[in-house]
Amino acid sequence: MEPRRSHFIIQSSGTANLCRTATNYENEINEQNIKHLNDSMLKELIPKIGRRILFINKLKQLYSNESLSQNKTSSIENLSSDDEVSNDENALPSANNSLISTRLYNDRRTIHKTLKKSTRGSAVLCTYKKNKVLSMKNRNIIVDIIMEDVLQKEKRLRNADFHGLAKQICEEFPTENLNTYYVPPITKKESNINKSISSKGKLVSKYRNNLYGLKLLNAVGTTEEESDTDENVDIDTEGLELKQWLSVTITPWDKVKENWKKSFNFRRQEYKKNKDFNIATIVAEWPILRQPNAFALINEDFDSLRLTTVNLNEEIWETFFQKVLKLRDLNNRDSNSLALKEVVTLEEINIDLKVAGQLLLLPYLLPPKGRIKCGQKHWKPSVTECKDSILMHLLIPGDIIVKVDERRELMKKLNLSVQPFIIIIGPTLTDIESIYVCLDDIIYKLESVLQAVDICFKIFHVFNLKYPPESEHIWQLVQLYIYNIKTVYDKYISQVAELITDMNKVRQQCKLKFKIHYINYTFLQFKSHKSLSLYKNNH
Repeated sequence: MEPRRSHFIIQSSGTANLCRTATNYENEINEQNIKHLNDSMLKELIPKIGRRILFINKLKQLYSNESLSQNKTSSIENLSSDDEVSNDENALPSANNSLISTRLYNDRRTIHKTLKKSTRGSAVLCTYKKNKVLSMKNRNIIVDIIMEDVLQKEKRLRNADFHGLAKQICEEFPTENLNTYYVPPITKKESNINKSISSKGKLVSKYRNNLYGLKLLNAVGTTEEESDTDENVDIDTEGLELKQWLSVTITPWDKVKENWKKSFNFRRQEYKKNKDFNIATIVAEWPILRQPNAFALINEDFDSLRLTTVNLNEEIWETFFQKVLKLRDLNNRDSNSLALKEVVTLEEINIDLKVAGQLLLLPYLLPPKGRIKCGQKHWKPSVTECKDSILMHLLIPGDIIVKVDERRELMKKLNLSVQPFIIIIGPTLTDIESIYVCLDDIIYKLESVLQAVDICFKIFHVFNLKYPPESEHIWQLVQLYIYNIKTVYDKYISQVAELITDMNKVRQQCKLKFKIHYINYTFLQFKSHKSLSLYKNNH
């Protein structure tokens, strides 16, 4: 019975004939639903592989003769032959003949095989099997491997290809979100900003970058029927060119700064598109940040953000610290804090020592409160841990690697990352030899502790990084009071809000005293001038 049915299907020449036998066998397939057949349905309908291949080819010829529309093509794009069949002859029909998701990647098993062939891909599969979750790094590895494999076979991809690949990745890794890998384009008519929005996602971004990197942009032909791809794949060629230039060029420095500034908008878009970006990923994408003087580029970016007009200097910092010192008390039984206070209140003192001492004193004046949830754990930071997250005093440069690694291990246990912090080197606090800011595994050497505070603060905002949780309240105080920056991401911290209220009162009192003093001075000057005039008139 089975051979006769398959023979009839193969020999039929129209849609009605193709589905007639299936209908007779109570499968209820008709002209409307035949195009929705998928691989599993076909296996059930036609168990034998060879006959299934012939059926698919016949279906391909049928739809080719009838000049399928794009919608019909998409409807049957999930049809495929068995795993053993992988040549183009057995691929299903498509208007553009470039649907990678059907022609090269039949289902998630192909994704699995592609990853399995790579050492990195195998490691990702093992990690996911154990943890049931993917990290940002592992997602990037998956996209790298798949796009490299796909681009070896096909240089022109369309949005349907990205969608198909994204679906298959999510089938292989069920906890993943489809939108991580592909977000469909939005037409001008449907857009709420009255302009079309191109497709996005990790697969699309990788494709665009690879096109530029392989110099394929001018080699890819454009046809009228492919115009929707060109409209939606909006490649910032200037940004990509600047990125490539900055990745291989470090001189002349003036030209580096100029091109870095030009690439600002392109980089901001990259940061926004990749919400899981951490500082290690950013540095990998922009290796120019590893240059010793790259903190100047961070300064440029902060200025471009236009968050504040404040330029931190000794006077601003000193005013800020003295108000905190006036409004907050120290524990009289803590010898360390009392010793620091004695040092920073000396009349003749080196500015670096003074600012470093004040930074170390702030956690005593504003100790961390409450517990921090770190995954399944709860952590109550100490004053010492709060200090180390802001400024770390080491004796010799050789201690830097050791201490940074120790801090990284501590944060790893707490499911946290190491955020930027300041390092000072010297045998004692009164003898500071060098000053650094630590950014992941990059160490910037700076001229002063005050400059280090400024650069460290700016790094958080330039790269959209969170403050260290143990010193978040102190950095937020610096942000709100010194730099006068408010953002939608600011967390409400009661002790910071209360302190700023008190500091503003002190500020108002100072202004009032100044006004009274100025009025008295002006009045005395007036009286003196009037008395002098009377004296002259009488004599």
